[in-house]
Amino acid sequence: MDECHFHEKSLELLKSNLTSLLNEQKKFKCSRKCSLNYLQMNCGSRRKKFRSLVRGTFKNLITAEFELQMDSRKSNGRCDDACMTKRTQRKLKKAIKALRKTIKKERFSIRYEGVDYDVIKKSFKPDKQVYKACSSGSVLVGNLCISCSIGTYHDIENSKCLPCPSGTYQDDEGQVKCKQCPSKIADSGMVGASNTKQCIDLCEPGFFSGDGFKPCRSCELGKYQPSYGRTSCMSCGAGIMTRTIASKHFKDCVTRDYCLSGYYYDISVHRCLKCKQGTYQPEPNQNFCLACPSGTTNDFAGSKTSEECKNRRCGGYRGRYQGVIETPNYPGNYPVNVGCTWKIKPEKQRRILIIIPEIHLRAEDKCGDRLVIRKSKSQYSQSTFETCESQEKPIAFTARSKKIWINFKSNGYNTSKGFSIPFVTYHEEYQTLIEDIVRDGRLYSSYQHQQIFKDRKLLNALLEVIAQPYNYLKYANVSHTMFPQSFFRLLTPKVRRFFST
Repeated sequence: MDECHFHEKSLELLKSNLTSLLNEQKKFKCSRKCSLNYLQMNCGSRRKKFRSLVRGTFKNLITAEFELQMDSRKSNGRCDDACMTKRTQRKLKKAIKALRKTIKKERFSIRYEGVDYDVIKKSFKPDKQVYKACSSGSVLVGNLCISCSIGTYHDIENSKCLPCPSGTYQDDEGQVKCKQCPSKIADSGMVGASNTKQCIDLCEPGFFSGDGFKPCRSCELGKYQPSYGRTSCMSCGAGIMTRTIASKHFKDCVTRDYCLSGYYYDISVHRCLKCKQGTYQPEPNQNFCLACPSGTTNDFAGSKTSEECKNRRCGGYRGRYQGVIETPNYPGNYPVNVGCTWKIKPEKQRRILIIIPEIHLRAEDKCGDRLVIRKSKSQYSQSTFETCESQEKPIAFTARSKKIWINFKSNGYNTSKGFSIPFVTYHEEYQTLIEDIVRDGRLYSSYQHQQIFKDRKLLNALLEVIAQPYNYLKYANVSHTMFPQSFFRLLTPKVRRFFST
């Protein structure tokens, strides 16, 4: 399993939590004007002295890099923009100093995916330089923040003012997006339009002019133009003619063969060819195919939609105590001829619980698609679970070995949705409690209980409790609105009995 993969949603939640922490505690001097613009987490560290702390242990070392921003107050008669900038820079340096001091005293921890992580003493190394940043709608030019002009918008990600695309306009300065043209026709209107009058001047599809603006001329026979504001038309090629003048698409060209979706017309051989693997075509009678989105490809030639393009990367993530394994492209269908291997080796004295909410495999392929969970790669090693069929009813079980090897493979024929399987590690002292829970048939008998395993929010809450069972009673007191009463009637006596013996 790739232990260095961090879920984007979890990172966003962590970024939000850190922002709240800095703003709410007075010692950080933020006064609710701090925010984290960027957060990147990686496994390991470039610094040797920190790597030595976890060498020979089951602990993970995570390095986080982030950008902290503090907004300035509005300038006034007593303090102009330059004055306010200096004040904000001083306050930001004080906030960084307070954060470093807190970490040095080992009073700072980070909660990620339900687990508290301690920040290593003296590991916080902020950049000595404090950079000036502008508010949304403005960019830094020299030492001044300049608002984006009319006809443009602020591209926040790249910190640039960009012209409004065709079909939009902007008649105000300092905006982060453009307004829709009244016609609401995509691509109509000039690029960089600053008023509604500039929304309707471009030549329409099927027409052209010397500068792309009206008045326009129609495309002649044998030519077509699918876009707005063009200065020429495109030829059908190879002497092929269109049915009428002012044609808009290649499908208006009278070809020898009519191509279905998933095919394209090759004018060099005058026949329809399948779109190659990695491309698709949803429209009939076109002379091109569209490339699959970056990082994806399709199973076979002749694809009709982008939905047939699949991510072949084995999915999942792993936190300190819990994680998930997923088939490639989940929740879409997994690709053909794909193989995935995950390895789970928990910390010392911890065991593994696996929960399978549901599995979707193609049984008619005579076990061509298969999921295997066992101790190691060897086919003779101790097996925990194996299937080549779908199952709708959830199941939970403890691994028969302290570490497990998980393998999924698909053949070259059919595909299905696959699976998203959560797992959690727990201290071995709770082995009898966990087995008492997961082996009780009542846990899976009712529809309400089955839905807990298929609701990821409820399931994550349950996994947090399994990882640290002593928190159950405290957790149960505030979670009765989330889970059905029968669920607590099943679990509570087991937990109380375990901790009272």
